Amino acid sequence: MRLHLTLLFILLFAGAAPASPMPGWVFRVMKTDHFEIIYRTEQKALAKRYALAAEQAYELLIPIFKEAPANTIIVISDETDSSNGLATFLPYPIIYVYPVLPTTLDSIDEYGDWALEMIVHEYTHILNMYPSHGFYLPLRWIFGSVVRPNAILPKWYLEGLAVNLESRLTDHGRLRTSETGAAARVLVQNDLLRGEKIDRINEQDISSWPYGGRPYMFGGWWWNQVQAEKGPGVIETWNQNFSRRIPFLLNGPMREQTGRSAQSLLSSAHADLEKQVAAQIATLKKSPLQPSTPLVTEEGEQSVFALSPNGMRFVYWVNRAQGKGSTVYFKQRIAAAEPLNSLTSLKLFKGGFSLRVHWMGDEKFVYDQIDLRKPRVSYRDLYLYDFLTGESKRLTTGMRAQEGSPSPNGNKIAYIQNDGGRNRLMLLDLATGESKGLVSSGFTQRLSSPEFLSDTELLFIARNMKGKEQIHLYDLVSKKVRSWNEELASVQHMHMTSKGLLATNADSGVRNVFLVNAAKGASQALSNTVTDIQTADYDPATNSILASVLTGGGRRLVAFPYDAYSPPAIEPLKVDPPPKITTAKVKIRDESYLPIEYLLPHYWIPFIYSVEGGALLQGTSDGSDPAGRNKYSIFGTYDTVTKKPGYGISYINSSLPTDIGVNFAKTVSYLGASQHVIENQGGGVTLTNDWPFDNRFTHWSVGGQINDTESSTIKYKRRGPTAGIQYSRLDHPLNDGIGWHASLSHEEFVGPVTDGFTAYGHTSFHLAENIAAGSGGILLHTRGAFAPKMRMGDVTDLGDRSVGGNYLVSLTNSDYLLRGYPSGAFVGRKILNANLEYSIPLWKTLGGTGTLPLFFRNLDLALFYDTLSVDGGGWDVHRLRYIRSYLSRYYSGAGAELRFNTTAAYHLPISLILGGYYGFTEPFGGGFTPFIGLGLGGLGALENKTP
Repeated sequence: MRLHLTLLFILLFAGAAPASPMPGWVFRVMKTDHFEIIYRTEQKALAKRYALAAEQAYELLIPIFKEAPANTIIVISDETDSSNGLATFLPYPIIYVYPVLPTTLDSIDEYGDWALEMIVHEYTHILNMYPSHGFYLPLRWIFGSVVRPNAILPKWYLEGLAVNLESRLTDHGRLRTSETGAAARVLVQNDLLRGEKIDRINEQDISSWPYGGRPYMFGGWWWNQVQAEKGPGVIETWNQNFSRRIPFLLNGPMREQTGRSAQSLLSSAHADLEKQVAAQIATLKKSPLQPSTPLVTEEGEQSVFALSPNGMRFVYWVNRAQGKGSTVYFKQRIAAAEPLNSLTSLKLFKGGFSLRVHWMGDEKFVYDQIDLRKPRVSYRDLYLYDFLTGESKRLTTGMRAQEGSPSPNGNKIAYIQNDGGRNRLMLLDLATGESKGLVSSGFTQRLSSPEFLSDTELLFIARNMKGKEQIHLYDLVSKKVRSWNEELASVQHMHMTSKGLLATNADSGVRNVFLVNAAKGASQALSNTVTDIQTADYDPATNSILASVLTGGGRRLVAFPYDAYSPPAIEPLKVDPPPKITTAKVKIRDESYLPIEYLLPHYWIPFIYSVEGGALLQGTSDGSDPAGRNKYSIFGTYDTVTKKPGYGISYINSSLPTDIGVNFAKTVSYLGASQHVIENQGGGVTLTNDWPFDNRFTHWSVGGQINDTESSTIKYKRRGPTAGIQYSRLDHPLNDGIGWHASLSHEEFVGPVTDGFTAYGHTSFHLAENIAAGSGGILLHTRGAFAPKMRMGDVTDLGDRSVGGNYLVSLTNSDYLLRGYPSGAFVGRKILNANLEYSIPLWKTLGGTGTLPLFFRNLDLALFYDTLSVDGGGWDVHRLRYIRSYLSRYYSGAGAELRFNTTAAYHLPISLILGGYYGFTEPFGGGFTPFIGLGLGGLGALENKTP
């Protein structure tokens, strides 16, 4: 029986290095009194905007948090068209800002001063996580900046506080938005609010709405309740208290200040919310509500859709939870008046998180999507799908283009182009493929939803820093802009129909559908919903409105009769007015960016693992410069089995188009079956690139290595070149039920035998396939390695070997998995290995118990069959030696694993594995073997992200 134990408390603190930037980007640093803003040279004006926002956030937050780092780094990382931000304390306090403006489909779309709101949210995380006192102080002296006890407070505590302060300290923020109010009404109406207990609101992987938004939304309401009762002073009181206490014991400090537990405070927040929501619903029901009929049956978020001009085709996107991608469906009418909900949905293709679809005639439609294939950046572009060919054509490349809208004559497409912190209204000429800019926004001013009024008149929506969102007209002839509708002040998602211009608007506090007219007082509401309508279209065949409505299951497509309504105005959820900001100017020092200044180690993390016959002790550290040009990791190990130390260092430089990596390490391997000990010492240089494939799935590498191997009887010297190529797409949003991985590598060892060198070639491959099978999945791995010129006498020391379990880390690491046998039972110069696994979920969302730091997400059962053949030797447990084996003979094992997928310590995804293995060949150690193991998910969970 194997059990891997980790110093979980310290392991939790590990962060993640930034992604490698584009090679051509040049960075500088802008310093203020309390911040360093690292930015691309062409984005200096944007950096100044964030420098001001940072010092304004400091002014707002320091009266609340009494303790702050002397300096916080902010990296403006304009590498994606998904608006976001994250904060971490490793290796030093740092905030990453993805400055693209939120889209109208984002949960953070109703912003004001976006730069300020983003920095207030992220700097709250920095200040929340910074204190470390009491018995943590000597630990911090020993282990460094990794010791931040407040970083492992629950997600609802951390994210809820950031959401609460972004709302209380600015004139916008999520607690003030119409969408958050709609979510509260949905939760109350569907009797879901009270079911979200304190354990559930910490989870972001629950597959039901509101999905990953739970810690943000419920945490924000929780903190609103706390501040309403105790004022903002409790924030710092708890911040200092938790920075001195044993982790995970939340209720003690909470009872000291409020007399109640975390769950009791949540129940009070629910009760207060129910009172406010009940008043809103009562007001809304004073005017008739529109009825509605569901249109589709698929599970997932449904906001992007459009009906063809002739009404015969209906196309729509379904976004899966947890970023699992989008699937595009359509319904085809045979007769014009067929109800859409009676038609069968047909799948078109997998998409990349589109914002808008717009028909071009009746056979083609334009859509945007993030390019999920291109390496290093994630930008949107426009595509044209043709029903006649059944294919999509890319219309733009690298233009950061979204929300395309064809002109009536079909020769041009208007779209919005992203640029860090702002965007532009653009016009694409389909004949030439050239784009030209029409209107540019200022920073934080969003342009959206272009729509042609005629071939020469183009409508678009502009949102200003006060949050007002109105329709404007651009005249393509005069090249002038004028206001087109001043009646609606929070309008979004325009769409021209045969009835006229449809849009949604939330001036009443609830987003409804409107028929919009340029004449003052002529716009007419076409719905009165209790929740929220995000997007809408018109179906002339049934004289009905098609709409995306927020429901207890998330965004769903519905239809309701075309009619006039009078939605009442409601009182918004209560949030105190923000304080006045006095910081209007900031002194800055603009300097060259020197990565080396940031590369000193700031922490190290110890680990303890059980291995066969003992324990492995390991200490690790890593680091990078903020821009991600340089990354390194170092480790040291000692095990109680061999009583030998190990160490290693690796470094990657990403300044050039080709990444350059160097490494050097000493490692100890232990073959559990034979108790054979092998020491390896060596290093290498590797060049890695994705050219000419230009996608994030395919990479090649070339390099060279030196390696000295020593066992109890002999020493080996190996030198030579290496090369490899891989395609890896096992799990990706664009996968349509099947994922693939394929890799091939070769190392050639050369040198004169007379000088002690060992000369032979070693080729290895790995093929894997991941297949969705109902609610479960099938995983197939095939691996092999061939070194035919390796001497048979060297196989025990240099050959590839089997491993007997899915170990997290150990002395017995190997790629060749054969469960049911001891690790190292088989070694060889040629090896073939296959693993077939079928996993099925037994239960989902098992739940937690209050504030205990363990939540059972689901329980899976995995059935497997492993097989292996080897040209080398197998350890005979009776003769106690390796005996000859050939590729013609196969050794197999089978069994099952129960995998409890949990969230431990509020942040860390851990799988507890309980297995029973059976090897079919008894002389080589087969038979029944129980197994207990741990699997760790990504440690980047402690990067506190904005949405």
